[in-house]
Amino acid sequence: MSPRLAVLVALFGLCSCERKPAVSESPPATASATPAPSVPSGSPLSRLVAKPQTGPRAGLPLSIVPGVSFGPIALGETLEDLKRGGLAVSGVTDSHADVMAGAVTLRVSLCAGKIIDIWIDDLRLAPPSLTYEGKVIAPAVPREELEKTFGGCKETSPRIGGAFEKCHDGGLYVGYGMGDFLQIRVKPKAFAFDDNCAILTDDGSAVELSPKDRSSIFKKTLNLSELSKYWHVDKPGRDPLRIVKTPLVAEESLTMFGSPVKWIDEAEATKGSAYFKLTTLAATKTKATVAFAYPIEGLVGTALFGRSSPSDEWRLETVNVSER
Repeated sequence: MSPRLAVLVALFGLCSCERKPAVSESPPATASATPAPSVPSGSPLSRLVAKPQTGPRAGLPLSIVPGVSFGPIALGETLEDLKRGGLAVSGVTDSHADVMAGAVTLRVSLCAGKIIDIWIDDLRLAPPSLTYEGKVIAPAVPREELEKTFGGCKETSPRIGGAFEKCHDGGLYVGYGMGDFLQIRVKPKAFAFDDNCAILTDDGSAVELSPKDRSSIFKKTLNLSELSKYWHVDKPGRDPLRIVKTPLVAEESLTMFGSPVKWIDEAEATKGSAYFKLTTLAATKTKATVAFAYPIEGLVGTALFGRSSPSDEWRLETVNVSER
């Protein structure tokens, strides 16, 4: 591995050098885009539809169209579409592949068979064949000048060893870091940069949460900083915290305000008494919604939690509380 590629791997994890070779070339065809398999209807990914391309693609210019295509590859296509267009595809895994576009290797990310990301590792190492709006992009172009050419570029949060500039509302990203390399990525504008396949294939269908997940989400809800000003533990009846029993979460030993919480029956949740009530706990593959109330303060609230995969911890995304 070259030193330059090693830097790219360290920064962005983009090396495909461990992939098994699976070069495949097919004769040109005129078929339209092939539907990707197993894309749940109603998911964000189902709304990513490629513009059909016909005929051979090997001679197409490497033009960059933010949010749409990079050279002969369009977002939303499948590898079969590329092969039928005469492009050589190699290094294929469930989530990545390399595509030869003339003398340039373009890399793609896949989700349920659809291409969701197209990029070149280092503009500096490419021949002067990339274009944007008909103008050739020089491999040695300064980053600031390149971003000015693309227009509308904004800083994003730094990453380990580097960062990305977000251009064209997320349809184009310029990556940079140690050294002078420049990475160019074309992505769907509707997707966040770090949206992974689990998020993109979440169609909103309900999933059953494990007792462990329910407990974790409930504890994080009780500890929301937005609730702290409503507890008023110095008032009578507020400590220990009384929680109404619910089938949404199992009763367990919890501590709030330094005291064990008390689980009470619905009948004990009388008007004028202090109690916390969980009213909703529902989830999809990557989102969990919680609704709750603390009636003595007139408080109602909702919290949204997210995760990138079923093995990840749930993390708070948004919370909203109000008094009525």
